Amino acid sequence: MGMIKQLATHTFRQHLLTLRFSIGVVMAVVMVVAVTLVQLQDLEARSSSAAQYDRLRLEIRERITAWSMVRTVLALPPSDLSFMAKGISAAAPNHIEVSAGRPVTLLEMSRYHAANPLLDFLPDPDVSSIVAFFFSFLAILFSYDLVSGAREQGMLRSLLAAGVGRMQLIAGLALGGVATLTLIVALSFGALVATLQWASRLQLGGEVIAGLLIMAVEILLYCILFFTIGLLCSCLCKRSNLSLLFALLAWVVLVIALPPLAAQLVIQLDPLPTTESLEQSAREIDTEFRQQVWEYAQPRHPDGYYGWNTGNVFDVSVSNAHYIVRSPFEEIIRFRCEVRERFEPLRERAVDRIGQMQRDYENRMWRQAEQIRLLNSLSPAAVLRRLCATAAGTDPGALHRFVESARELREAYVDFQRGKDYGSLDFTTDQHRDGGRLDLDGLPPNPRLQWEAADVLARSAGDIALLIAPLVVLLLAVGFVFNRYDVR
Repeated sequence: MGMIKQLATHTFRQHLLTLRFSIGVVMAVVMVVAVTLVQLQDLEARSSSAAQYDRLRLEIRERITAWSMVRTVLALPPSDLSFMAKGISAAAPNHIEVSAGRPVTLLEMSRYHAANPLLDFLPDPDVSSIVAFFFSFLAILFSYDLVSGAREQGMLRSLLAAGVGRMQLIAGLALGGVATLTLIVALSFGALVATLQWASRLQLGGEVIAGLLIMAVEILLYCILFFTIGLLCSCLCKRSNLSLLFALLAWVVLVIALPPLAAQLVIQLDPLPTTESLEQSAREIDTEFRQQVWEYAQPRHPDGYYGWNTGNVFDVSVSNAHYIVRSPFEEIIRFRCEVRERFEPLRERAVDRIGQMQRDYENRMWRQAEQIRLLNSLSPAAVLRRLCATAAGTDPGALHRFVESARELREAYVDFQRGKDYGSLDFTTDQHRDGGRLDLDGLPPNPRLQWEAADVLARSAGDIALLIAPLVVLLLAVGFVFNRYDVR
């Protein structure tokens, strides 16, 4: 152990004196700080948008004057750590209007966008993508010549002749390089924390610190993986320039080429159908329901018509158009009750039919995203971005929990509104309006998603294993190859 420690210390000190260490540290710190500042501004803008949805939710509640208008806005506020990894938050919907008359699906939330919002194969330049790109490159620069460079200098032959064992030698060289990478990661995160304290309104509480520590460990593990790739190339090649060539080729494939190629392959082999047929089917269901109400209401009130004015009897379609009649108040109340009793179950079924079609399409989105995720498991860069997104709460899992919370809230709204008069009271006299105020105290509150370190680690376990498993294999390969390395 003493010899391993001496070799590791010597390698570490040698790295500190090199120009690549100085340039690497400066570039790493500058890039992390610059991207953090940009993403903090974006985080502030998204937080402001989320606050607007909270205000809108309160305004909607104040404007509710009929059971048919009972609704809310459920917002997905940005995570405090989303500046580190935006994940799918840039493309995925961040709010949904929840009501009994609308299904809750990704398609409804995305307004029938053709692109799959669950895909993240071309990430925004956040901290995680910079780390995945640049830190892996640095890791290779500090390992590609550890063995081949020492051989070219004659150091390997001297050390082995002095009685140093091969496993001791490779372990000392590797630990020295890992110590160098650890210092670079620590300096970068130190600069990041200083930037947060200086230029951010974020409170560096337990959740933020815990999330940053989790990401720091994951990033260090990722850097060690690429360091080991460079070390293996150095053991396989006797010349450093050839080792660098193979290491960079592996870096290009694993970091740059594989994630978009995997996504394009899945998109081409399993494309999403167009949403035009889905929209047409929704319109047909809507038209069918309108026609049923028209056939029932028009003979009884020939002066009635569809529109958006007050005086409506019933919200007769999933698009919230109204069948409007002009009659004495008592007649309208009686007729409204008839319409509600006859068509409320049909309305619920119409909404559920549209929702089921959208959920079927949504399942195709999830399946496509899962296929890409499985293929991207071959790319350590994609795995690291997933890990950081999970820690930041911007992964597809966070969106899935948000959608499920919105669906549960909608079911509570359906139960709350079932059997109530869907007609508007806006057109009545002051006397009737005073007696028609709505009691909304029974409405369920909007749920809040909570960040928990234990939950993050549990959901990250599989991706962490995808970094550890190839690292162990590479370390075994390095030991096997170096044990047979020709030092001449």
